[in-house]
Amino acid sequence: MALNEKLINDKIINYNQNPDISVVLPSFNKENMLLKSIRSIQNQKFKNIEIIIVNDCSNDNSFKIFNYLLETEPRIRIFHHITNMGVFRTRLDGILYSRGKYIILFDTGDLYEDNYVLQDAYNIIEKYNLDSCKFLFRVIRSFNNLNNSRVFFHVGNNAKIVYETSNIKALNNKVFSNWGNIWNRLVRANIYIKGLLLYSELVLNLYKNVWDDAWYNSIVNKASNSYAIFDRVGYVYLQDGRGAGSPRARTIDQKSNVVMEYVGFLYFHYNFYGKDQKVKDYIINKLKDYNETHFDLRLQNFRSHYEVLNNLLEALINDSELSLENRTYCQKLLDESIFREKEVNRSKYASL
Repeated sequence: MALNEKLINDKIINYNQNPDISVVLPSFNKENMLLKSIRSIQNQKFKNIEIIIVNDCSNDNSFKIFNYLLETEPRIRIFHHITNMGVFRTRLDGILYSRGKYIILFDTGDLYEDNYVLQDAYNIIEKYNLDSCKFLFRVIRSFNNLNNSRVFFHVGNNAKIVYETSNIKALNNKVFSNWGNIWNRLVRANIYIKGLLLYSELVLNLYKNVWDDAWYNSIVNKASNSYAIFDRVGYVYLQDGRGAGSPRARTIDQKSNVVMEYVGFLYFHYNFYGKDQKVKDYIINKLKDYNETHFDLRLQNFRSHYEVLNNLLEALINDSELSLENRTYCQKLLDESIFREKEVNRSKYASL
């Protein structure tokens, strides 16, 4: 499904800054946890919010809870997918449907640490006129033992502190790790939209099921000029292995799509950060890893999306800063990819 570019442009031109914060929740078969999460958001002392739930084709009893919430909470808006599209696309739709000045993503099944998280984050981002504000989070295995947790702090190793007070560090651009989680980050809505427009249609439509946090952090990092890390635990993440909005990949086709999505992520990094030799070395090593190490995730198992892989390989082949050995290796991978693509197409036509 293609992105609704008109909707993106309309949000930029006709921006509605009421409410102040849009909380976006993807939901897929979370009937046992949905109400607990919603209550955590409703209990926030910061009240000028909207709660956007995007139902990613749930087949449990979530609809009963949806109907109850619509009847009892005027700040809730619910949208439904007719097919399961994965957490990346579900979050994206929530962002596009949002009307707030700021957006914060939230995984259905999780909690806020206390009732002042959104108020504190809002105060920080407004006071320092920042593009986004990030806070710490805890990981739990069960709601029955909230003390069994770890606190994470995702930030790049070369963070440059611009200024510092007793409870906040504001950082320069390209500092947050792309691999950090995204649901502990309050972001100006126009930063999300600006970041989305930096991506090609091909790249955006590949990424539906995995590494969505990394993608959304990349979107925000690329479009932002200023970040802040708020030194307080604000989010409780339930690590139950189910994810927020998509089934796990199990078949060869599904697993090959997972690898394909990661190759696209490498292609994005090459386009934006390819002048860094460490980035190039990382990309080459990952290509070798998937081509030679992981039996069930090898490049040869791909069934579709050859375009993004071939584009990446062609770019690497034409990169004069790469060693001849690495360029030759990429040429070998490209030749194999073109051969497999022809074989797949031949099989398709033979079955018609």
